[in-house]
Amino acid sequence: MSTAKPPVPLFIKMMYSLGQTGWNLANSCFMLLLIYFYHPPIIGNESVFTEFIERKVVFLSFTTVGLLMFIGTAVSAIVDILMGPISDKSKFKFGRRRTFLAISFLPISLCVLMSFFPLIDGKSSINIWWLAVGALGFNIFLSVYVTPFNGLIAELGHNQKDRVFISTLLAVTWGIGLIGANTIFALKGWVSDYFHISGTHAFQYLILLFCVISMVLMLLPVIFVNEDKYCIKTAPVKGNPFEQMKSILKITNFRRYMWVELFYWFSSQFIQLGIAYYVTTIVGLEEHFVTLVVIGAAACSFISFPLVMPLTEKYNQKTLLLIAFIMLALLFAFILLLGVVQLPIPIIALIIILLNTFPMAIFGILPMALVSDMATEDAQNTGQFRSATFFGVKFFVMKIGISLTNLLFPTLLLLGNSLENNQGVKMTALVGMIGTIISLLLMTKVYLPKLKE
Repeated sequence: MSTAKPPVPLFIKMMYSLGQTGWNLANSCFMLLLIYFYHPPIIGNESVFTEFIERKVVFLSFTTVGLLMFIGTAVSAIVDILMGPISDKSKFKFGRRRTFLAISFLPISLCVLMSFFPLIDGKSSINIWWLAVGALGFNIFLSVYVTPFNGLIAELGHNQKDRVFISTLLAVTWGIGLIGANTIFALKGWVSDYFHISGTHAFQYLILLFCVISMVLMLLPVIFVNEDKYCIKTAPVKGNPFEQMKSILKITNFRRYMWVELFYWFSSQFIQLGIAYYVTTIVGLEEHFVTLVVIGAAACSFISFPLVMPLTEKYNQKTLLLIAFIMLALLFAFILLLGVVQLPIPIIALIIILLNTFPMAIFGILPMALVSDMATEDAQNTGQFRSATFFGVKFFVMKIGISLTNLLFPTLLLLGNSLENNQGVKMTALVGMIGTIISLLLMTKVYLPKLKE
């Protein structure tokens, strides 16, 4: 199956993992901030930002932004399942993974930038078409980068412990990207006041800064990860992409786990998209408190990351994932109770942070390690190392779940997206809780891979 390699230096693992900070910073800007930018909260009967697209239903009760994000993510999901086998069978001398990273890191940042800088200053159909091009381009090039990038986990990680360690690094760097994007809520007011510009322009210039940072970080794996030197060497996989996908989807356990992933990403995206609305329209705090809550939850999760590896030695991955799903469901339930149960603001923030800490740590590490183990188990059974194909299918399922949330979330906001009427915002928490419970029940049917290491 492979040729033995010496352990990968920590520096190389860090340079690889920082690529995840880069792509997730770009992804968080697009996936989490775009709806907020085009469907901002109404505070005091005024929109937080200039409105560039009409807030209205355009098709089957869905909004323009929701539809564009759904279509873009759906296209990205298709590219994901194609990119996995294409990367697995490629023979580029520069590397069958990092060649794709090299051609996609710049377009990703440019497409994000394009999406937040409408051509017309005001509501216009031209802005819709401009956003459509940006959204489609971003989603396509992100798949070209991310699927081969994740294929490297099983190749840089030469054993199960190493793969969990790399997944831990990736969880940390993913969290840094998420925090980075959410600092925009704290920085926007300062930038606006310091440079005497509108909140809309301050938001846009911060997006520009984030795009430059993400571009540099995505370049690091291209520069430092020499596949010939550090990765487990395997022969290119034969057969067309559809044959490879069909083959791995015949694996019952992997197929079951993909259903878990679908409902997990559908539900967790409601937290990611909704946090700004929960803080401003349910709790009634100003925007900069969003950053404090996100940083608090992420900081606690970072502290928990070193505990995950010892926990996996004492408890199996399935048990830890089940506990994480239960805590995520409780988080949604608590959000639904906000406004009904009166609590001091610090207590509300503390409960949200604590309920989110363990799930964020577990979901940030174990799913990647679990899929990598499934790919390794398949390689041991078949002699074909198809890690990028496994991750391509994983990300296909993930993006279907996210795209469904992106489609539904703006529509639910139409039911109430203000401090005076937050029914739509609360509906997002209810739907998220239902999706989490379904994930929990499906996870009970998944078994852990049996490896020969």
